[in-house]
Amino acid sequence: MVETLPQKQLADAVRFLELLSKLEMYVPKTKQEAELVATIQRRLSSEEQQRLDHLRDRNQQGVSLADSEYKELIGLEDKLEKFALERLNALIQLADLTHIGLATLNQRFKAMPNNSHAIESGASHIPDQANRSDQSP
Repeated sequence: MVETLPQKQLADAVRFLELLSKLEMYVPKTKQEAELVATIQRRLSSEEQQRLDHLRDRNQQGVSLADSEYKELIGLEDKLEKFALERLNALIQLADLTHIGLATLNQRFKAMPNNSHAIESGASHIPDQANRSDQSP
């Protein structure tokens, strides 16, 4: 199988395997730990993430969003904030259960491939809409 990979893909595969070998993954030992890990790893669906990225990009480029788009952007950002809070609570609970330091545990999850974090995404991309004339109180 390795011999059939194009050179670029082979180099990417080797880098990925090297990364995996360096990771200190967390493997849950109980059902409760597995549920906490699932909460920690919860993300937006790929469709939601693409839509959020699109709305953020348009907003950052200065494109005026329709009210429905702005509400959708706020809703997706709110969902990320909710995930961040739930993630933090789950990390704290898992740290208590496993007697692994919170910072160490968080680093283990951050190091996992394809692991974007709601805590890092945050709502920093929501524009200041205080001057919008169509904004309801």
